[in-house]
Amino acid sequence: MSDSNPFVQLERFRELIREFRFEELGEALDSLSGKKRDPAYLPFEAMVQIQRRDIKAARKTLRKALLHQIAYRPGSLVDLAGVFLLTGERGAAETLLAKALEVEPGHVMALARMGYCKMSAGDNEEALRFLAQACSKDRDNLGILSNYVFLLLRADRLEEIQGLLDHARRHPIFRSYLERFSTYRQSEDLAPHERRQFDLCEKFQNMQLDLWVKTGKLAEAEAWLDGLDTKAGDDNDTALHWRQIYALVLSGHDLHEQAEQVLREELGKREDHVGLLRQLAELARLQGRSFSAMNLLKRALKRDEDNVSLWAHLSQTALYHFEPQAREAAEKAMELSRKLEPGDNLPQGQVQALQMQARHALAQVESYEGNYDAAQVLFDENIAADPYHVPTLQALGHQKMQIGQIEEAIGLFEKIKTLDPVQGESMLINAHHFPEDEETLLKLERAARMPSMEGRVRSGLLLQLASAWEDKKDYEKAIELAHEGNGASAKFLHYDALKHKDRCDRIRQRFTREFFDHRKEVGHDSELPVYVVGMPRSGTTLIEQILGSHPSVCGAGELGLIPGTVQKLSVWERSLGSGREYPECADDLTPYEANGMAEGILKELREYDKKALRVVDKLPHNFEHIGLIKLLFPKARIVSVQRDPRDVAISNYFTNYQARHGGMGFAYDLGDIGQQLADHHALLAHWRDVFGDEILEVQYEEVVDDVEKSARRMLGYIGVEWDPVVLDFDKLDRPVKTASVWQVRQPIYSSSKEKWRRYKDHLTPLLKGCASRRERRLLPPKITLPVPGLFTDGVAHYKKNRLDEAETCFKKMLHHNPDHAAAKYMVGLVALSKGRLGLGIEYLEQAVEIHPYRKEWRDNLAKAYELNGQGDKAKVLEEKYSRKNVGVEVEDIAITDAPIV
Repeated sequence: MSDSNPFVQLERFRELIREFRFEELGEALDSLSGKKRDPAYLPFEAMVQIQRRDIKAARKTLRKALLHQIAYRPGSLVDLAGVFLLTGERGAAETLLAKALEVEPGHVMALARMGYCKMSAGDNEEALRFLAQACSKDRDNLGILSNYVFLLLRADRLEEIQGLLDHARRHPIFRSYLERFSTYRQSEDLAPHERRQFDLCEKFQNMQLDLWVKTGKLAEAEAWLDGLDTKAGDDNDTALHWRQIYALVLSGHDLHEQAEQVLREELGKREDHVGLLRQLAELARLQGRSFSAMNLLKRALKRDEDNVSLWAHLSQTALYHFEPQAREAAEKAMELSRKLEPGDNLPQGQVQALQMQARHALAQVESYEGNYDAAQVLFDENIAADPYHVPTLQALGHQKMQIGQIEEAIGLFEKIKTLDPVQGESMLINAHHFPEDEETLLKLERAARMPSMEGRVRSGLLLQLASAWEDKKDYEKAIELAHEGNGASAKFLHYDALKHKDRCDRIRQRFTREFFDHRKEVGHDSELPVYVVGMPRSGTTLIEQILGSHPSVCGAGELGLIPGTVQKLSVWERSLGSGREYPECADDLTPYEANGMAEGILKELREYDKKALRVVDKLPHNFEHIGLIKLLFPKARIVSVQRDPRDVAISNYFTNYQARHGGMGFAYDLGDIGQQLADHHALLAHWRDVFGDEILEVQYEEVVDDVEKSARRMLGYIGVEWDPVVLDFDKLDRPVKTASVWQVRQPIYSSSKEKWRRYKDHLTPLLKGCASRRERRLLPPKITLPVPGLFTDGVAHYKKNRLDEAETCFKKMLHHNPDHAAAKYMVGLVALSKGRLGLGIEYLEQAVEIHPYRKEWRDNLAKAYELNGQGDKAKVLEEKYSRKNVGVEVEDIAITDAPIV
């Protein structure tokens, strides 16, 4: 390439960058070695050095470029700004771009890169303004266009997007992509610039899927996906890839059922595909369905039983709900990892990574079960393999915090700070080890505002900084950061305060005095369980710590046993197609079933301490399930913790729960916190009316003022003798895993009382939420069964071939619940067993119409058609309820089994 015309050279260099041809750019610059160069070439040299990962050389070249007076040439300013963007120095880039736009306001790349700067800073409105100008001048630059469309999607300016996407699809690069994309993902022959171009085209297709979903045009998305199958065949990995992407897009719009349907349909074509099973498991886990996630991972392991990563993932998924299975999976991962040897398909680095993953999984199990020494050995082995492995250092630091070794934890966090300053400082703040200088806090704040996968800001870091500024008594700065951090998190949430109120109203409607008066024979007589309930951050951890310090009492922490039972009840009803769920379905629990559930809970509680007289579950939100607790355990002790609602609110508002898919969605908005408090107090008043003094109410402020008096009262209530050792609760050698992990390691302190006064000028939304009466809605009438067990009794009769008695039970169920799909199905089976084909088919048809997701039911209906000489109907049935039309298939649960026992 001739160096005689620098202007032509520069334009050629810029063209190579637009096309991602950095290798050719490097070759062109290398060919000029030894020749006198225009200083304007320096930014391109730096870009190539960055692509070659020679950062030191790139910075030297940048310094040289700045020394030369190229600032008067707008194009070169823009080139130099591009390099600063690659190095993450957005401020320097913006300065250069602003100068270029002063000289040449319509410079396309200056506008585009300024738009990117604004987008990176979170100023989407300004970013859109700059990118709109750039696109108006050059819509054929796919890089500029992709950023513009992305921002339009985020701004919900949907009417403008489809035309731009259609324009992108007409671009020669995009047409090439469409022609080759069924094979390009597997191709090893693609040049790096081709792969980058195709990745950009994938981004456009991803945004097209996003637009279709946002505008409710799922049919268009599904037609496009079906076209991939027709074009490439079922075994093509690209078709699979896009269905997995589509599922992610659906999940991002809270369409989890549709996402699961897409993945399960694809799974039907690819028998137990490990990647699909793993994605389905993650989808289930994010929705809190740990049991389903575990089953999916187990299916994946049947296909790939030697997969260390899958076993470790299974252990992580099971850990907080099914500890024995978590241990079994972690030990299997360890066993397999020891057999790994490096080879052509498994390099040494990957072997080490898998072995560390297995050790990490087992270490977490050991730590969770209180085997701290065993966990320490495993963590030490990981650190020996990689002394600078931040996740291991972080996990070990958390364990140190949990067992009260605060100084050692801080030492580990200090070490992390030398490796990753932001994460290290963040963890130190979590340990209430705040930076002394404000400059560090300001640097952390700048880091929190750097764009990442999380979004415009890192909300968790902002909330930690809010606590740090509170420690410095700058309360206005603290609340400002708390507002921003919570606001950023709330965008990802779908919390519905009215839905929560309705659920609480339904709980009150179900668990009434009359309900319990008619179920005096239901429930286990064990006195082992103690439930400490209340609003999160009301002092439940302090109460559990005091009780758990007693030699006869085990504090087990926040357990998911009661919510897990609630989930099983609803899953069972969904599998039957009854149209009911918790809490309404609690009226169908027979004494036998309730006793079976209670025994299952007791078995898990005893695992924490086989000698303890009482085991404490302190999951705060169990205040919603006191009715179910008292149904299962009439003698269970329940301690309800109260605290000034304003202090509860502020404490929640300053806590990063990282619960985007959990039950803490209310905690990111003061108004929602207020309404949650109102729901809590309304439920507590209801439980007080139903159970009276069977529930002990404890005021947090009174505990702080007189620990001994409160401790004596609580120990007397749960039925154990006084022991002064409980007054040294802060020295209790047991793990604490809640947000209160730091506080419970301190002696009693009163500084948290009336903390709300620091923020009294910001509490208007909270007070409105608390005081809001929220006009009571007339909830739809719910089905109530006169006696429990109609369906399960019918199944028992059916299994013993007592068909008349079975039919009577099922028809009684249908009298009270006419749309109970499983009851209709069973009536149909009874009729078929009696030789009444026509009647049996009629009931099976009704069952399948109500609940078409049961393959077993559809298969039996098809067989009945065949027996009745109606083969044409069998074919119509298959077409009507094909995988494309049915929706999410449910795993066939044998309805001849009881739901829980």
